[in-house]
Amino acid sequence: MKIFIPAKKDKNPFLDEIEIYSSNEYEFSHFSKYSESFEIVNIHWPEALFDWKELTEQDLKKIEEEIRRWKKKSVLVYTRHDAKPHKKRSPTILKLFKLVEENADGFIHLGEYSRKEMSLKYPNAKHIVIPHHLYLNSYEKLNKEIARKKLNIGQNDFVVVCPGRIRKLEERNMILAGFNKIPLKNKVLLCSQMVTFGLPLQFKGSTFIKKKLKLDHFNRFLFEYKYKPPSYRFNYGFSSREDLSLMLSASDVVLIPRIDNLNSGILFLGLTFQKMVVGPEIGNIKEYLKLFRLPSFKPVLKGSLKNALMQAYSKTKDENFLDNELVKQYHPQIISSRIDEFFKRLSNS
Repeated sequence: MKIFIPAKKDKNPFLDEIEIYSSNEYEFSHFSKYSESFEIVNIHWPEALFDWKELTEQDLKKIEEEIRRWKKKSVLVYTRHDAKPHKKRSPTILKLFKLVEENADGFIHLGEYSRKEMSLKYPNAKHIVIPHHLYLNSYEKLNKEIARKKLNIGQNDFVVVCPGRIRKLEERNMILAGFNKIPLKNKVLLCSQMVTFGLPLQFKGSTFIKKKLKLDHFNRFLFEYKYKPPSYRFNYGFSSREDLSLMLSASDVVLIPRIDNLNSGILFLGLTFQKMVVGPEIGNIKEYLKLFRLPSFKPVLKGSLKNALMQAYSKTKDENFLDNELVKQYHPQIISSRIDEFFKRLSNS
């Protein structure tokens, strides 16, 4: 069966892992490259249809016409990674999300929370829960001792890593506040893509003023001066898979730095490295933290993250804190097979 993904291949290796084991043929291309030979059109991130850029009302009309064309000969499946847009939440982006949802013949949900929400909203579509998978082919697991030597981190330090891009000021502040409150002398915070954020000047001409005075550079200088090694090790640009593998291998705890997400692949990335994971009690994330008996926190509650990190610190003393038989159920081969099966069922219905 031929599966059309109407977007460029994402840097996130989510689909790479699925493709390796799938019996189907995946093709990634611009949405206008669709042909009737595709039995399934599978959208993962609506914004990716327009390469994560802002779109116009004319763009919306264009994609609406395309979706009508797809549905004449193919089945439209929406894999729901996000409840809301990642970056821009303009009226046209929000309309795009709604357009995809309303036209989906089938939904793949990564958790029960999402399935319950959308099956009530779109009862005529087919809904299934197929969880996120492990990243077994995308990253290299290294010996913790070796990884720490390469990063010049003490062998007895308590190391917390935040993989993924810090997207919001609230996320950054929550992470730093929680980590700083940990009552341990030797502790290290690793972030694979920290953002310093510019000063909040918002008025007509503020962009020009910030560029002229180089306020963003000054803001970053102050941030880096305050948060520097040995306790803070931040990358500020995109981290390669090799760098991320090194950070994860060196860590004791993987922290999901989110406050309002539906899902997070970081949880399964942490499980791939057999690490203790700490995450927020939100969306689908909450049910998997509970399933694996991992520490969780309430993003809106002060002190909650610190308590969860301390709980994780205590649990890491137990070498058998993870149920490895349960973790094996999220092997990408098993997940890929379930997706293939759902696609087959939809195409035959």
